Amino acid sequence: MSISSAGRRLRSGTQYLVVKWMVLAAVVLSLGLILSHILAPGYDLYGLFYPAVRDVWRGQFTYARWPLFTNPPWVLLLLLPLGIFSVEMAHGLLVVITLLALVWVMRDYRRFLASYLLCVISAPMFALVWLGQLEALSFLGAIIGYRAVTRRKPWQLALALLLLLAKPQETGVIIVLLLIGSARLWKPIEWGRIVGLVLIVLVGSSIWLGFDWIGRIANGPSYAGGWQNFSLWQQVAALPVGISGTLWLCVAGVAGFAIRRAGITRAGLGLAAVASNLLSPYLTAPHLLMTASFGWGELFDRSPRRALAIYLSSLTPLLRLSNGDQSLNRLDLIFPMLVFISLLIWVIARREQ
Repeated sequence: MSISSAGRRLRSGTQYLVVKWMVLAAVVLSLGLILSHILAPGYDLYGLFYPAVRDVWRGQFTYARWPLFTNPPWVLLLLLPLGIFSVEMAHGLLVVITLLALVWVMRDYRRFLASYLLCVISAPMFALVWLGQLEALSFLGAIIGYRAVTRRKPWQLALALLLLLAKPQETGVIIVLLLIGSARLWKPIEWGRIVGLVLIVLVGSSIWLGFDWIGRIANGPSYAGGWQNFSLWQQVAALPVGISGTLWLCVAGVAGFAIRRAGITRAGLGLAAVASNLLSPYLTAPHLLMTASFGWGELFDRSPRRALAIYLSSLTPLLRLSNGDQSLNRLDLIFPMLVFISLLIWVIARREQ
């Protein structure tokens, strides 16, 4: 092959990528515009995220102005492009980006179309759209991190960790899985690159926008009391400390055993996502999309009948739909528990074959 022909192929490939991304951007903007005229105002986006981003654009952001903002400062940097648009358009774009991120997470499933559509019409997705929440960052962080570890891409893992740390209350076990998996496979110098990049972003954005996020993340569960937070820890909090702590440690131990047996696989990632929900001190409806997309989606590939039964019986509890009692939100905890038990049984059975 001559140099000139190689150059032509390179230019052709580059032009193809440019056109591809331009078409994707046009589709995203068009769908976002359509949704901007349909969606009701999202409580969290309209009242918290969007105003905070606009403050950054004006150079006026301080954590003191937004006492309910519990995310790290680099989340605002990731959301800065949304501040260019109206809040309605920003809401539409956020929903489109979330749907696309969910496609990327679930596209490798053999039953992708069915599992994806069921996730999109589930109660957690409706809650995410209604609130205007940021689960897209968690989706992207988990799938980028998984592929970074399996394909040995340190820089991609650094990006993934920043995305996952945007909402550590729903990604904690995934972060541990990726760190342990990469530590076993990679050299110290590769780890140095990861840690270095994460620290640069962490310290740099905190110097600019403030270090208040550290305490806020630690106190995150206090922002969602009563019926909003239906985490396992809250359900057993009424028990004596020794008993509730033992139950939590038992769940953590079983999760560690199951994830270790599954390894760095899609099943292992699914178990880690479900365990992140179960072990989190702070669990609300949108968080369950991590279980639905990574854990339940994997289960639907392995055992569609069981997965469908779990979906119909526990993802949207009929009792809560029938009387509107918000205190019954705690029933939503049944969904990740059933998915976790089913994946655990499958992993053990597979290893024994």
